[in-house]
Amino acid sequence: MKLPAIPLATAELKPLAYEDSEAIASIYQTDTTQHQPAIHSTQEASQFVRMAEQLSDNQQGLILGLTQHERLQAIIHIYGIEPIARRAFIRIDNWQALTDNTLVETLACIVQLSTELLSLHSVHYQIIDDGSDQMRLTGALEILGFSPASHLRDFYKLRPNHYCDVSIYTRTIQQPSH
Repeated sequence: MKLPAIPLATAELKPLAYEDSEAIASIYQTDTTQHQPAIHSTQEASQFVRMAEQLSDNQQGLILGLTQHERLQAIIHIYGIEPIARRAFIRIDNWQALTDNTLVETLACIVQLSTELLSLHSVHYQIIDDGSDQMRLTGALEILGFSPASHLRDFYKLRPNHYCDVSIYTRTIQQPSH
């Protein structure tokens, strides 16, 4: 399974080489769409890059070699959720309690806690029909080796009053064009 590329989108949704940590930090610092950027320093951007590179070199380890707890932490780091959560009105500081549930239930809990967490403009896929949160969640499930269509149906059953229709969740992810 190939780990998705991690281009960071500018205002024009132009992919940026993620090795350039200073440029990444600059984008987040100047992003007026976010009250508080997900990456706010060159150091944080560099850490993000190093982790992304490590996971790209060891894709099977992400799926098979880590505990569910570790996998969830890695996914949340890659998709930029944890940094914004630390600044938002919730605190995800008890990972073990979250991961006592199934992965899908855990993701559902995160979305239930704050819909803002999965609708960032600092996306790693091109924004299509304002569906960045659905694509982000679908991507996380794919990386973990799940079938997004079937698991997201289960996810939708867990949260029937969620604002998104299940058909949006199962939309094919479109990679940014280069």
